[in-house]
Amino acid sequence: AGKRWAELADTIGRVLPFDEAITTAPGHATELARQALRDGADRVIALGGDGTINETVNGFFDEQGNALPEAANAHFGVIPYGTGGDFRRTLGLPQDVAGAAKVIANGISKRCDVGRLTYTLPDGGTATRMFINIASFGGSGEVDRIVNKSSKRLGRMSFFVATARATMTYKNKRVSMVFDGNTSAPVEATISTVAIANGRYF
Repeated sequence: AGKRWAELADTIGRVLPFDEAITTAPGHATELARQALRDGADRVIALGGDGTINETVNGFFDEQGNALPEAANAHFGVIPYGTGGDFRRTLGLPQDVAGAAKVIANGISKRCDVGRLTYTLPDGGTATRMFINIASFGGSGEVDRIVNKSSKRLGRMSFFVATARATMTYKNKRVSMVFDGNTSAPVEATISTVAIANGRYF
């Protein structure tokens, strides 16, 4: 997207006036979304794939997973342009940039649940992340790691190639999971992948 930004910005701007904020590193979309909301934005739009969408949605919440007061009346928008497009498919959004921008410009919206996941970090601490499409771990995390280290030149095929590679190297893990805060009945299992789906595609 960075290489084609001038063209993309022109296409979007013809149907939807906007202020831009360009990400520069992983996690930056979350910071930019939080700042935009705190500065009074009533609409925050992610241009990208599922990873960018996830980061931007997290910007509507603080680090503990509480909704920002400034986000109470704000809307989240998606213009698909990335390697993964599962959430776009769930929403039924047009795949082209102009078509998706028109959906936002026309004020078409849907109410959507958001999930909250608290997990253990390698150092033993905990962290909380929100998810609007899928929260997963195990082999799927290995696939994402491989894709994110690649150039992504193959587009969606990057995930197929990474899945094949991960299948050959990933070893199942023993995990303990607690759902809805019920710590008295943790689920213990040896897993390949665990996916909690809010969206329809994974």
